[in-house]
This record gives sequence, C-alpha cells and structure tokens, in this order.
Amino acid sequence: MKIEVETIKENEDGSADCKIFVDEEAKNFLIRYAIIGCLTEAIELGKIATPPDAETQQDENKESMPDE
Repeated sequence: MKIEVETIKENEDGSADCKIFVDEEAKNFLIRYAIIGCLTEAIELGKIATPPDAETQQDENKESMPDE
C-alpha cells in the first residue's frame, strides 16, 4: 500500500494545500475505512436519538403480533 503526500502551498492560517497520491490498495482501504466510520457513527447517533422506552415498545409490539 502506498500513500504519498506532497505539500503544494502553506497557507497563512496554518493549513496547507496538498496533493495526495494513492495506489489502488490504499484507495480501497481508505474508502472502506470511511464507509465503516460513517456507519458506526450513524449507529451511535441512532442509539442516542432513540429513547430506551421506544425500543421496549417495539419489542413488545413484535411479541404481541400473531404468527402467520
């Protein structure tokens, strides 16, 4: 896996403009890493946004539904 960073210009605010060169293996790794990170964050935010009693009510509704 190969990742190369080339600094183009340093900016007054301390940031820099860069070029990043990656091979196919590095590109696939970075894409997978980003997707997994997004999904993990979405799951955690979903847990925070879902009140504990809402989860209990959903479980109770599943149990009370007749089997088909």
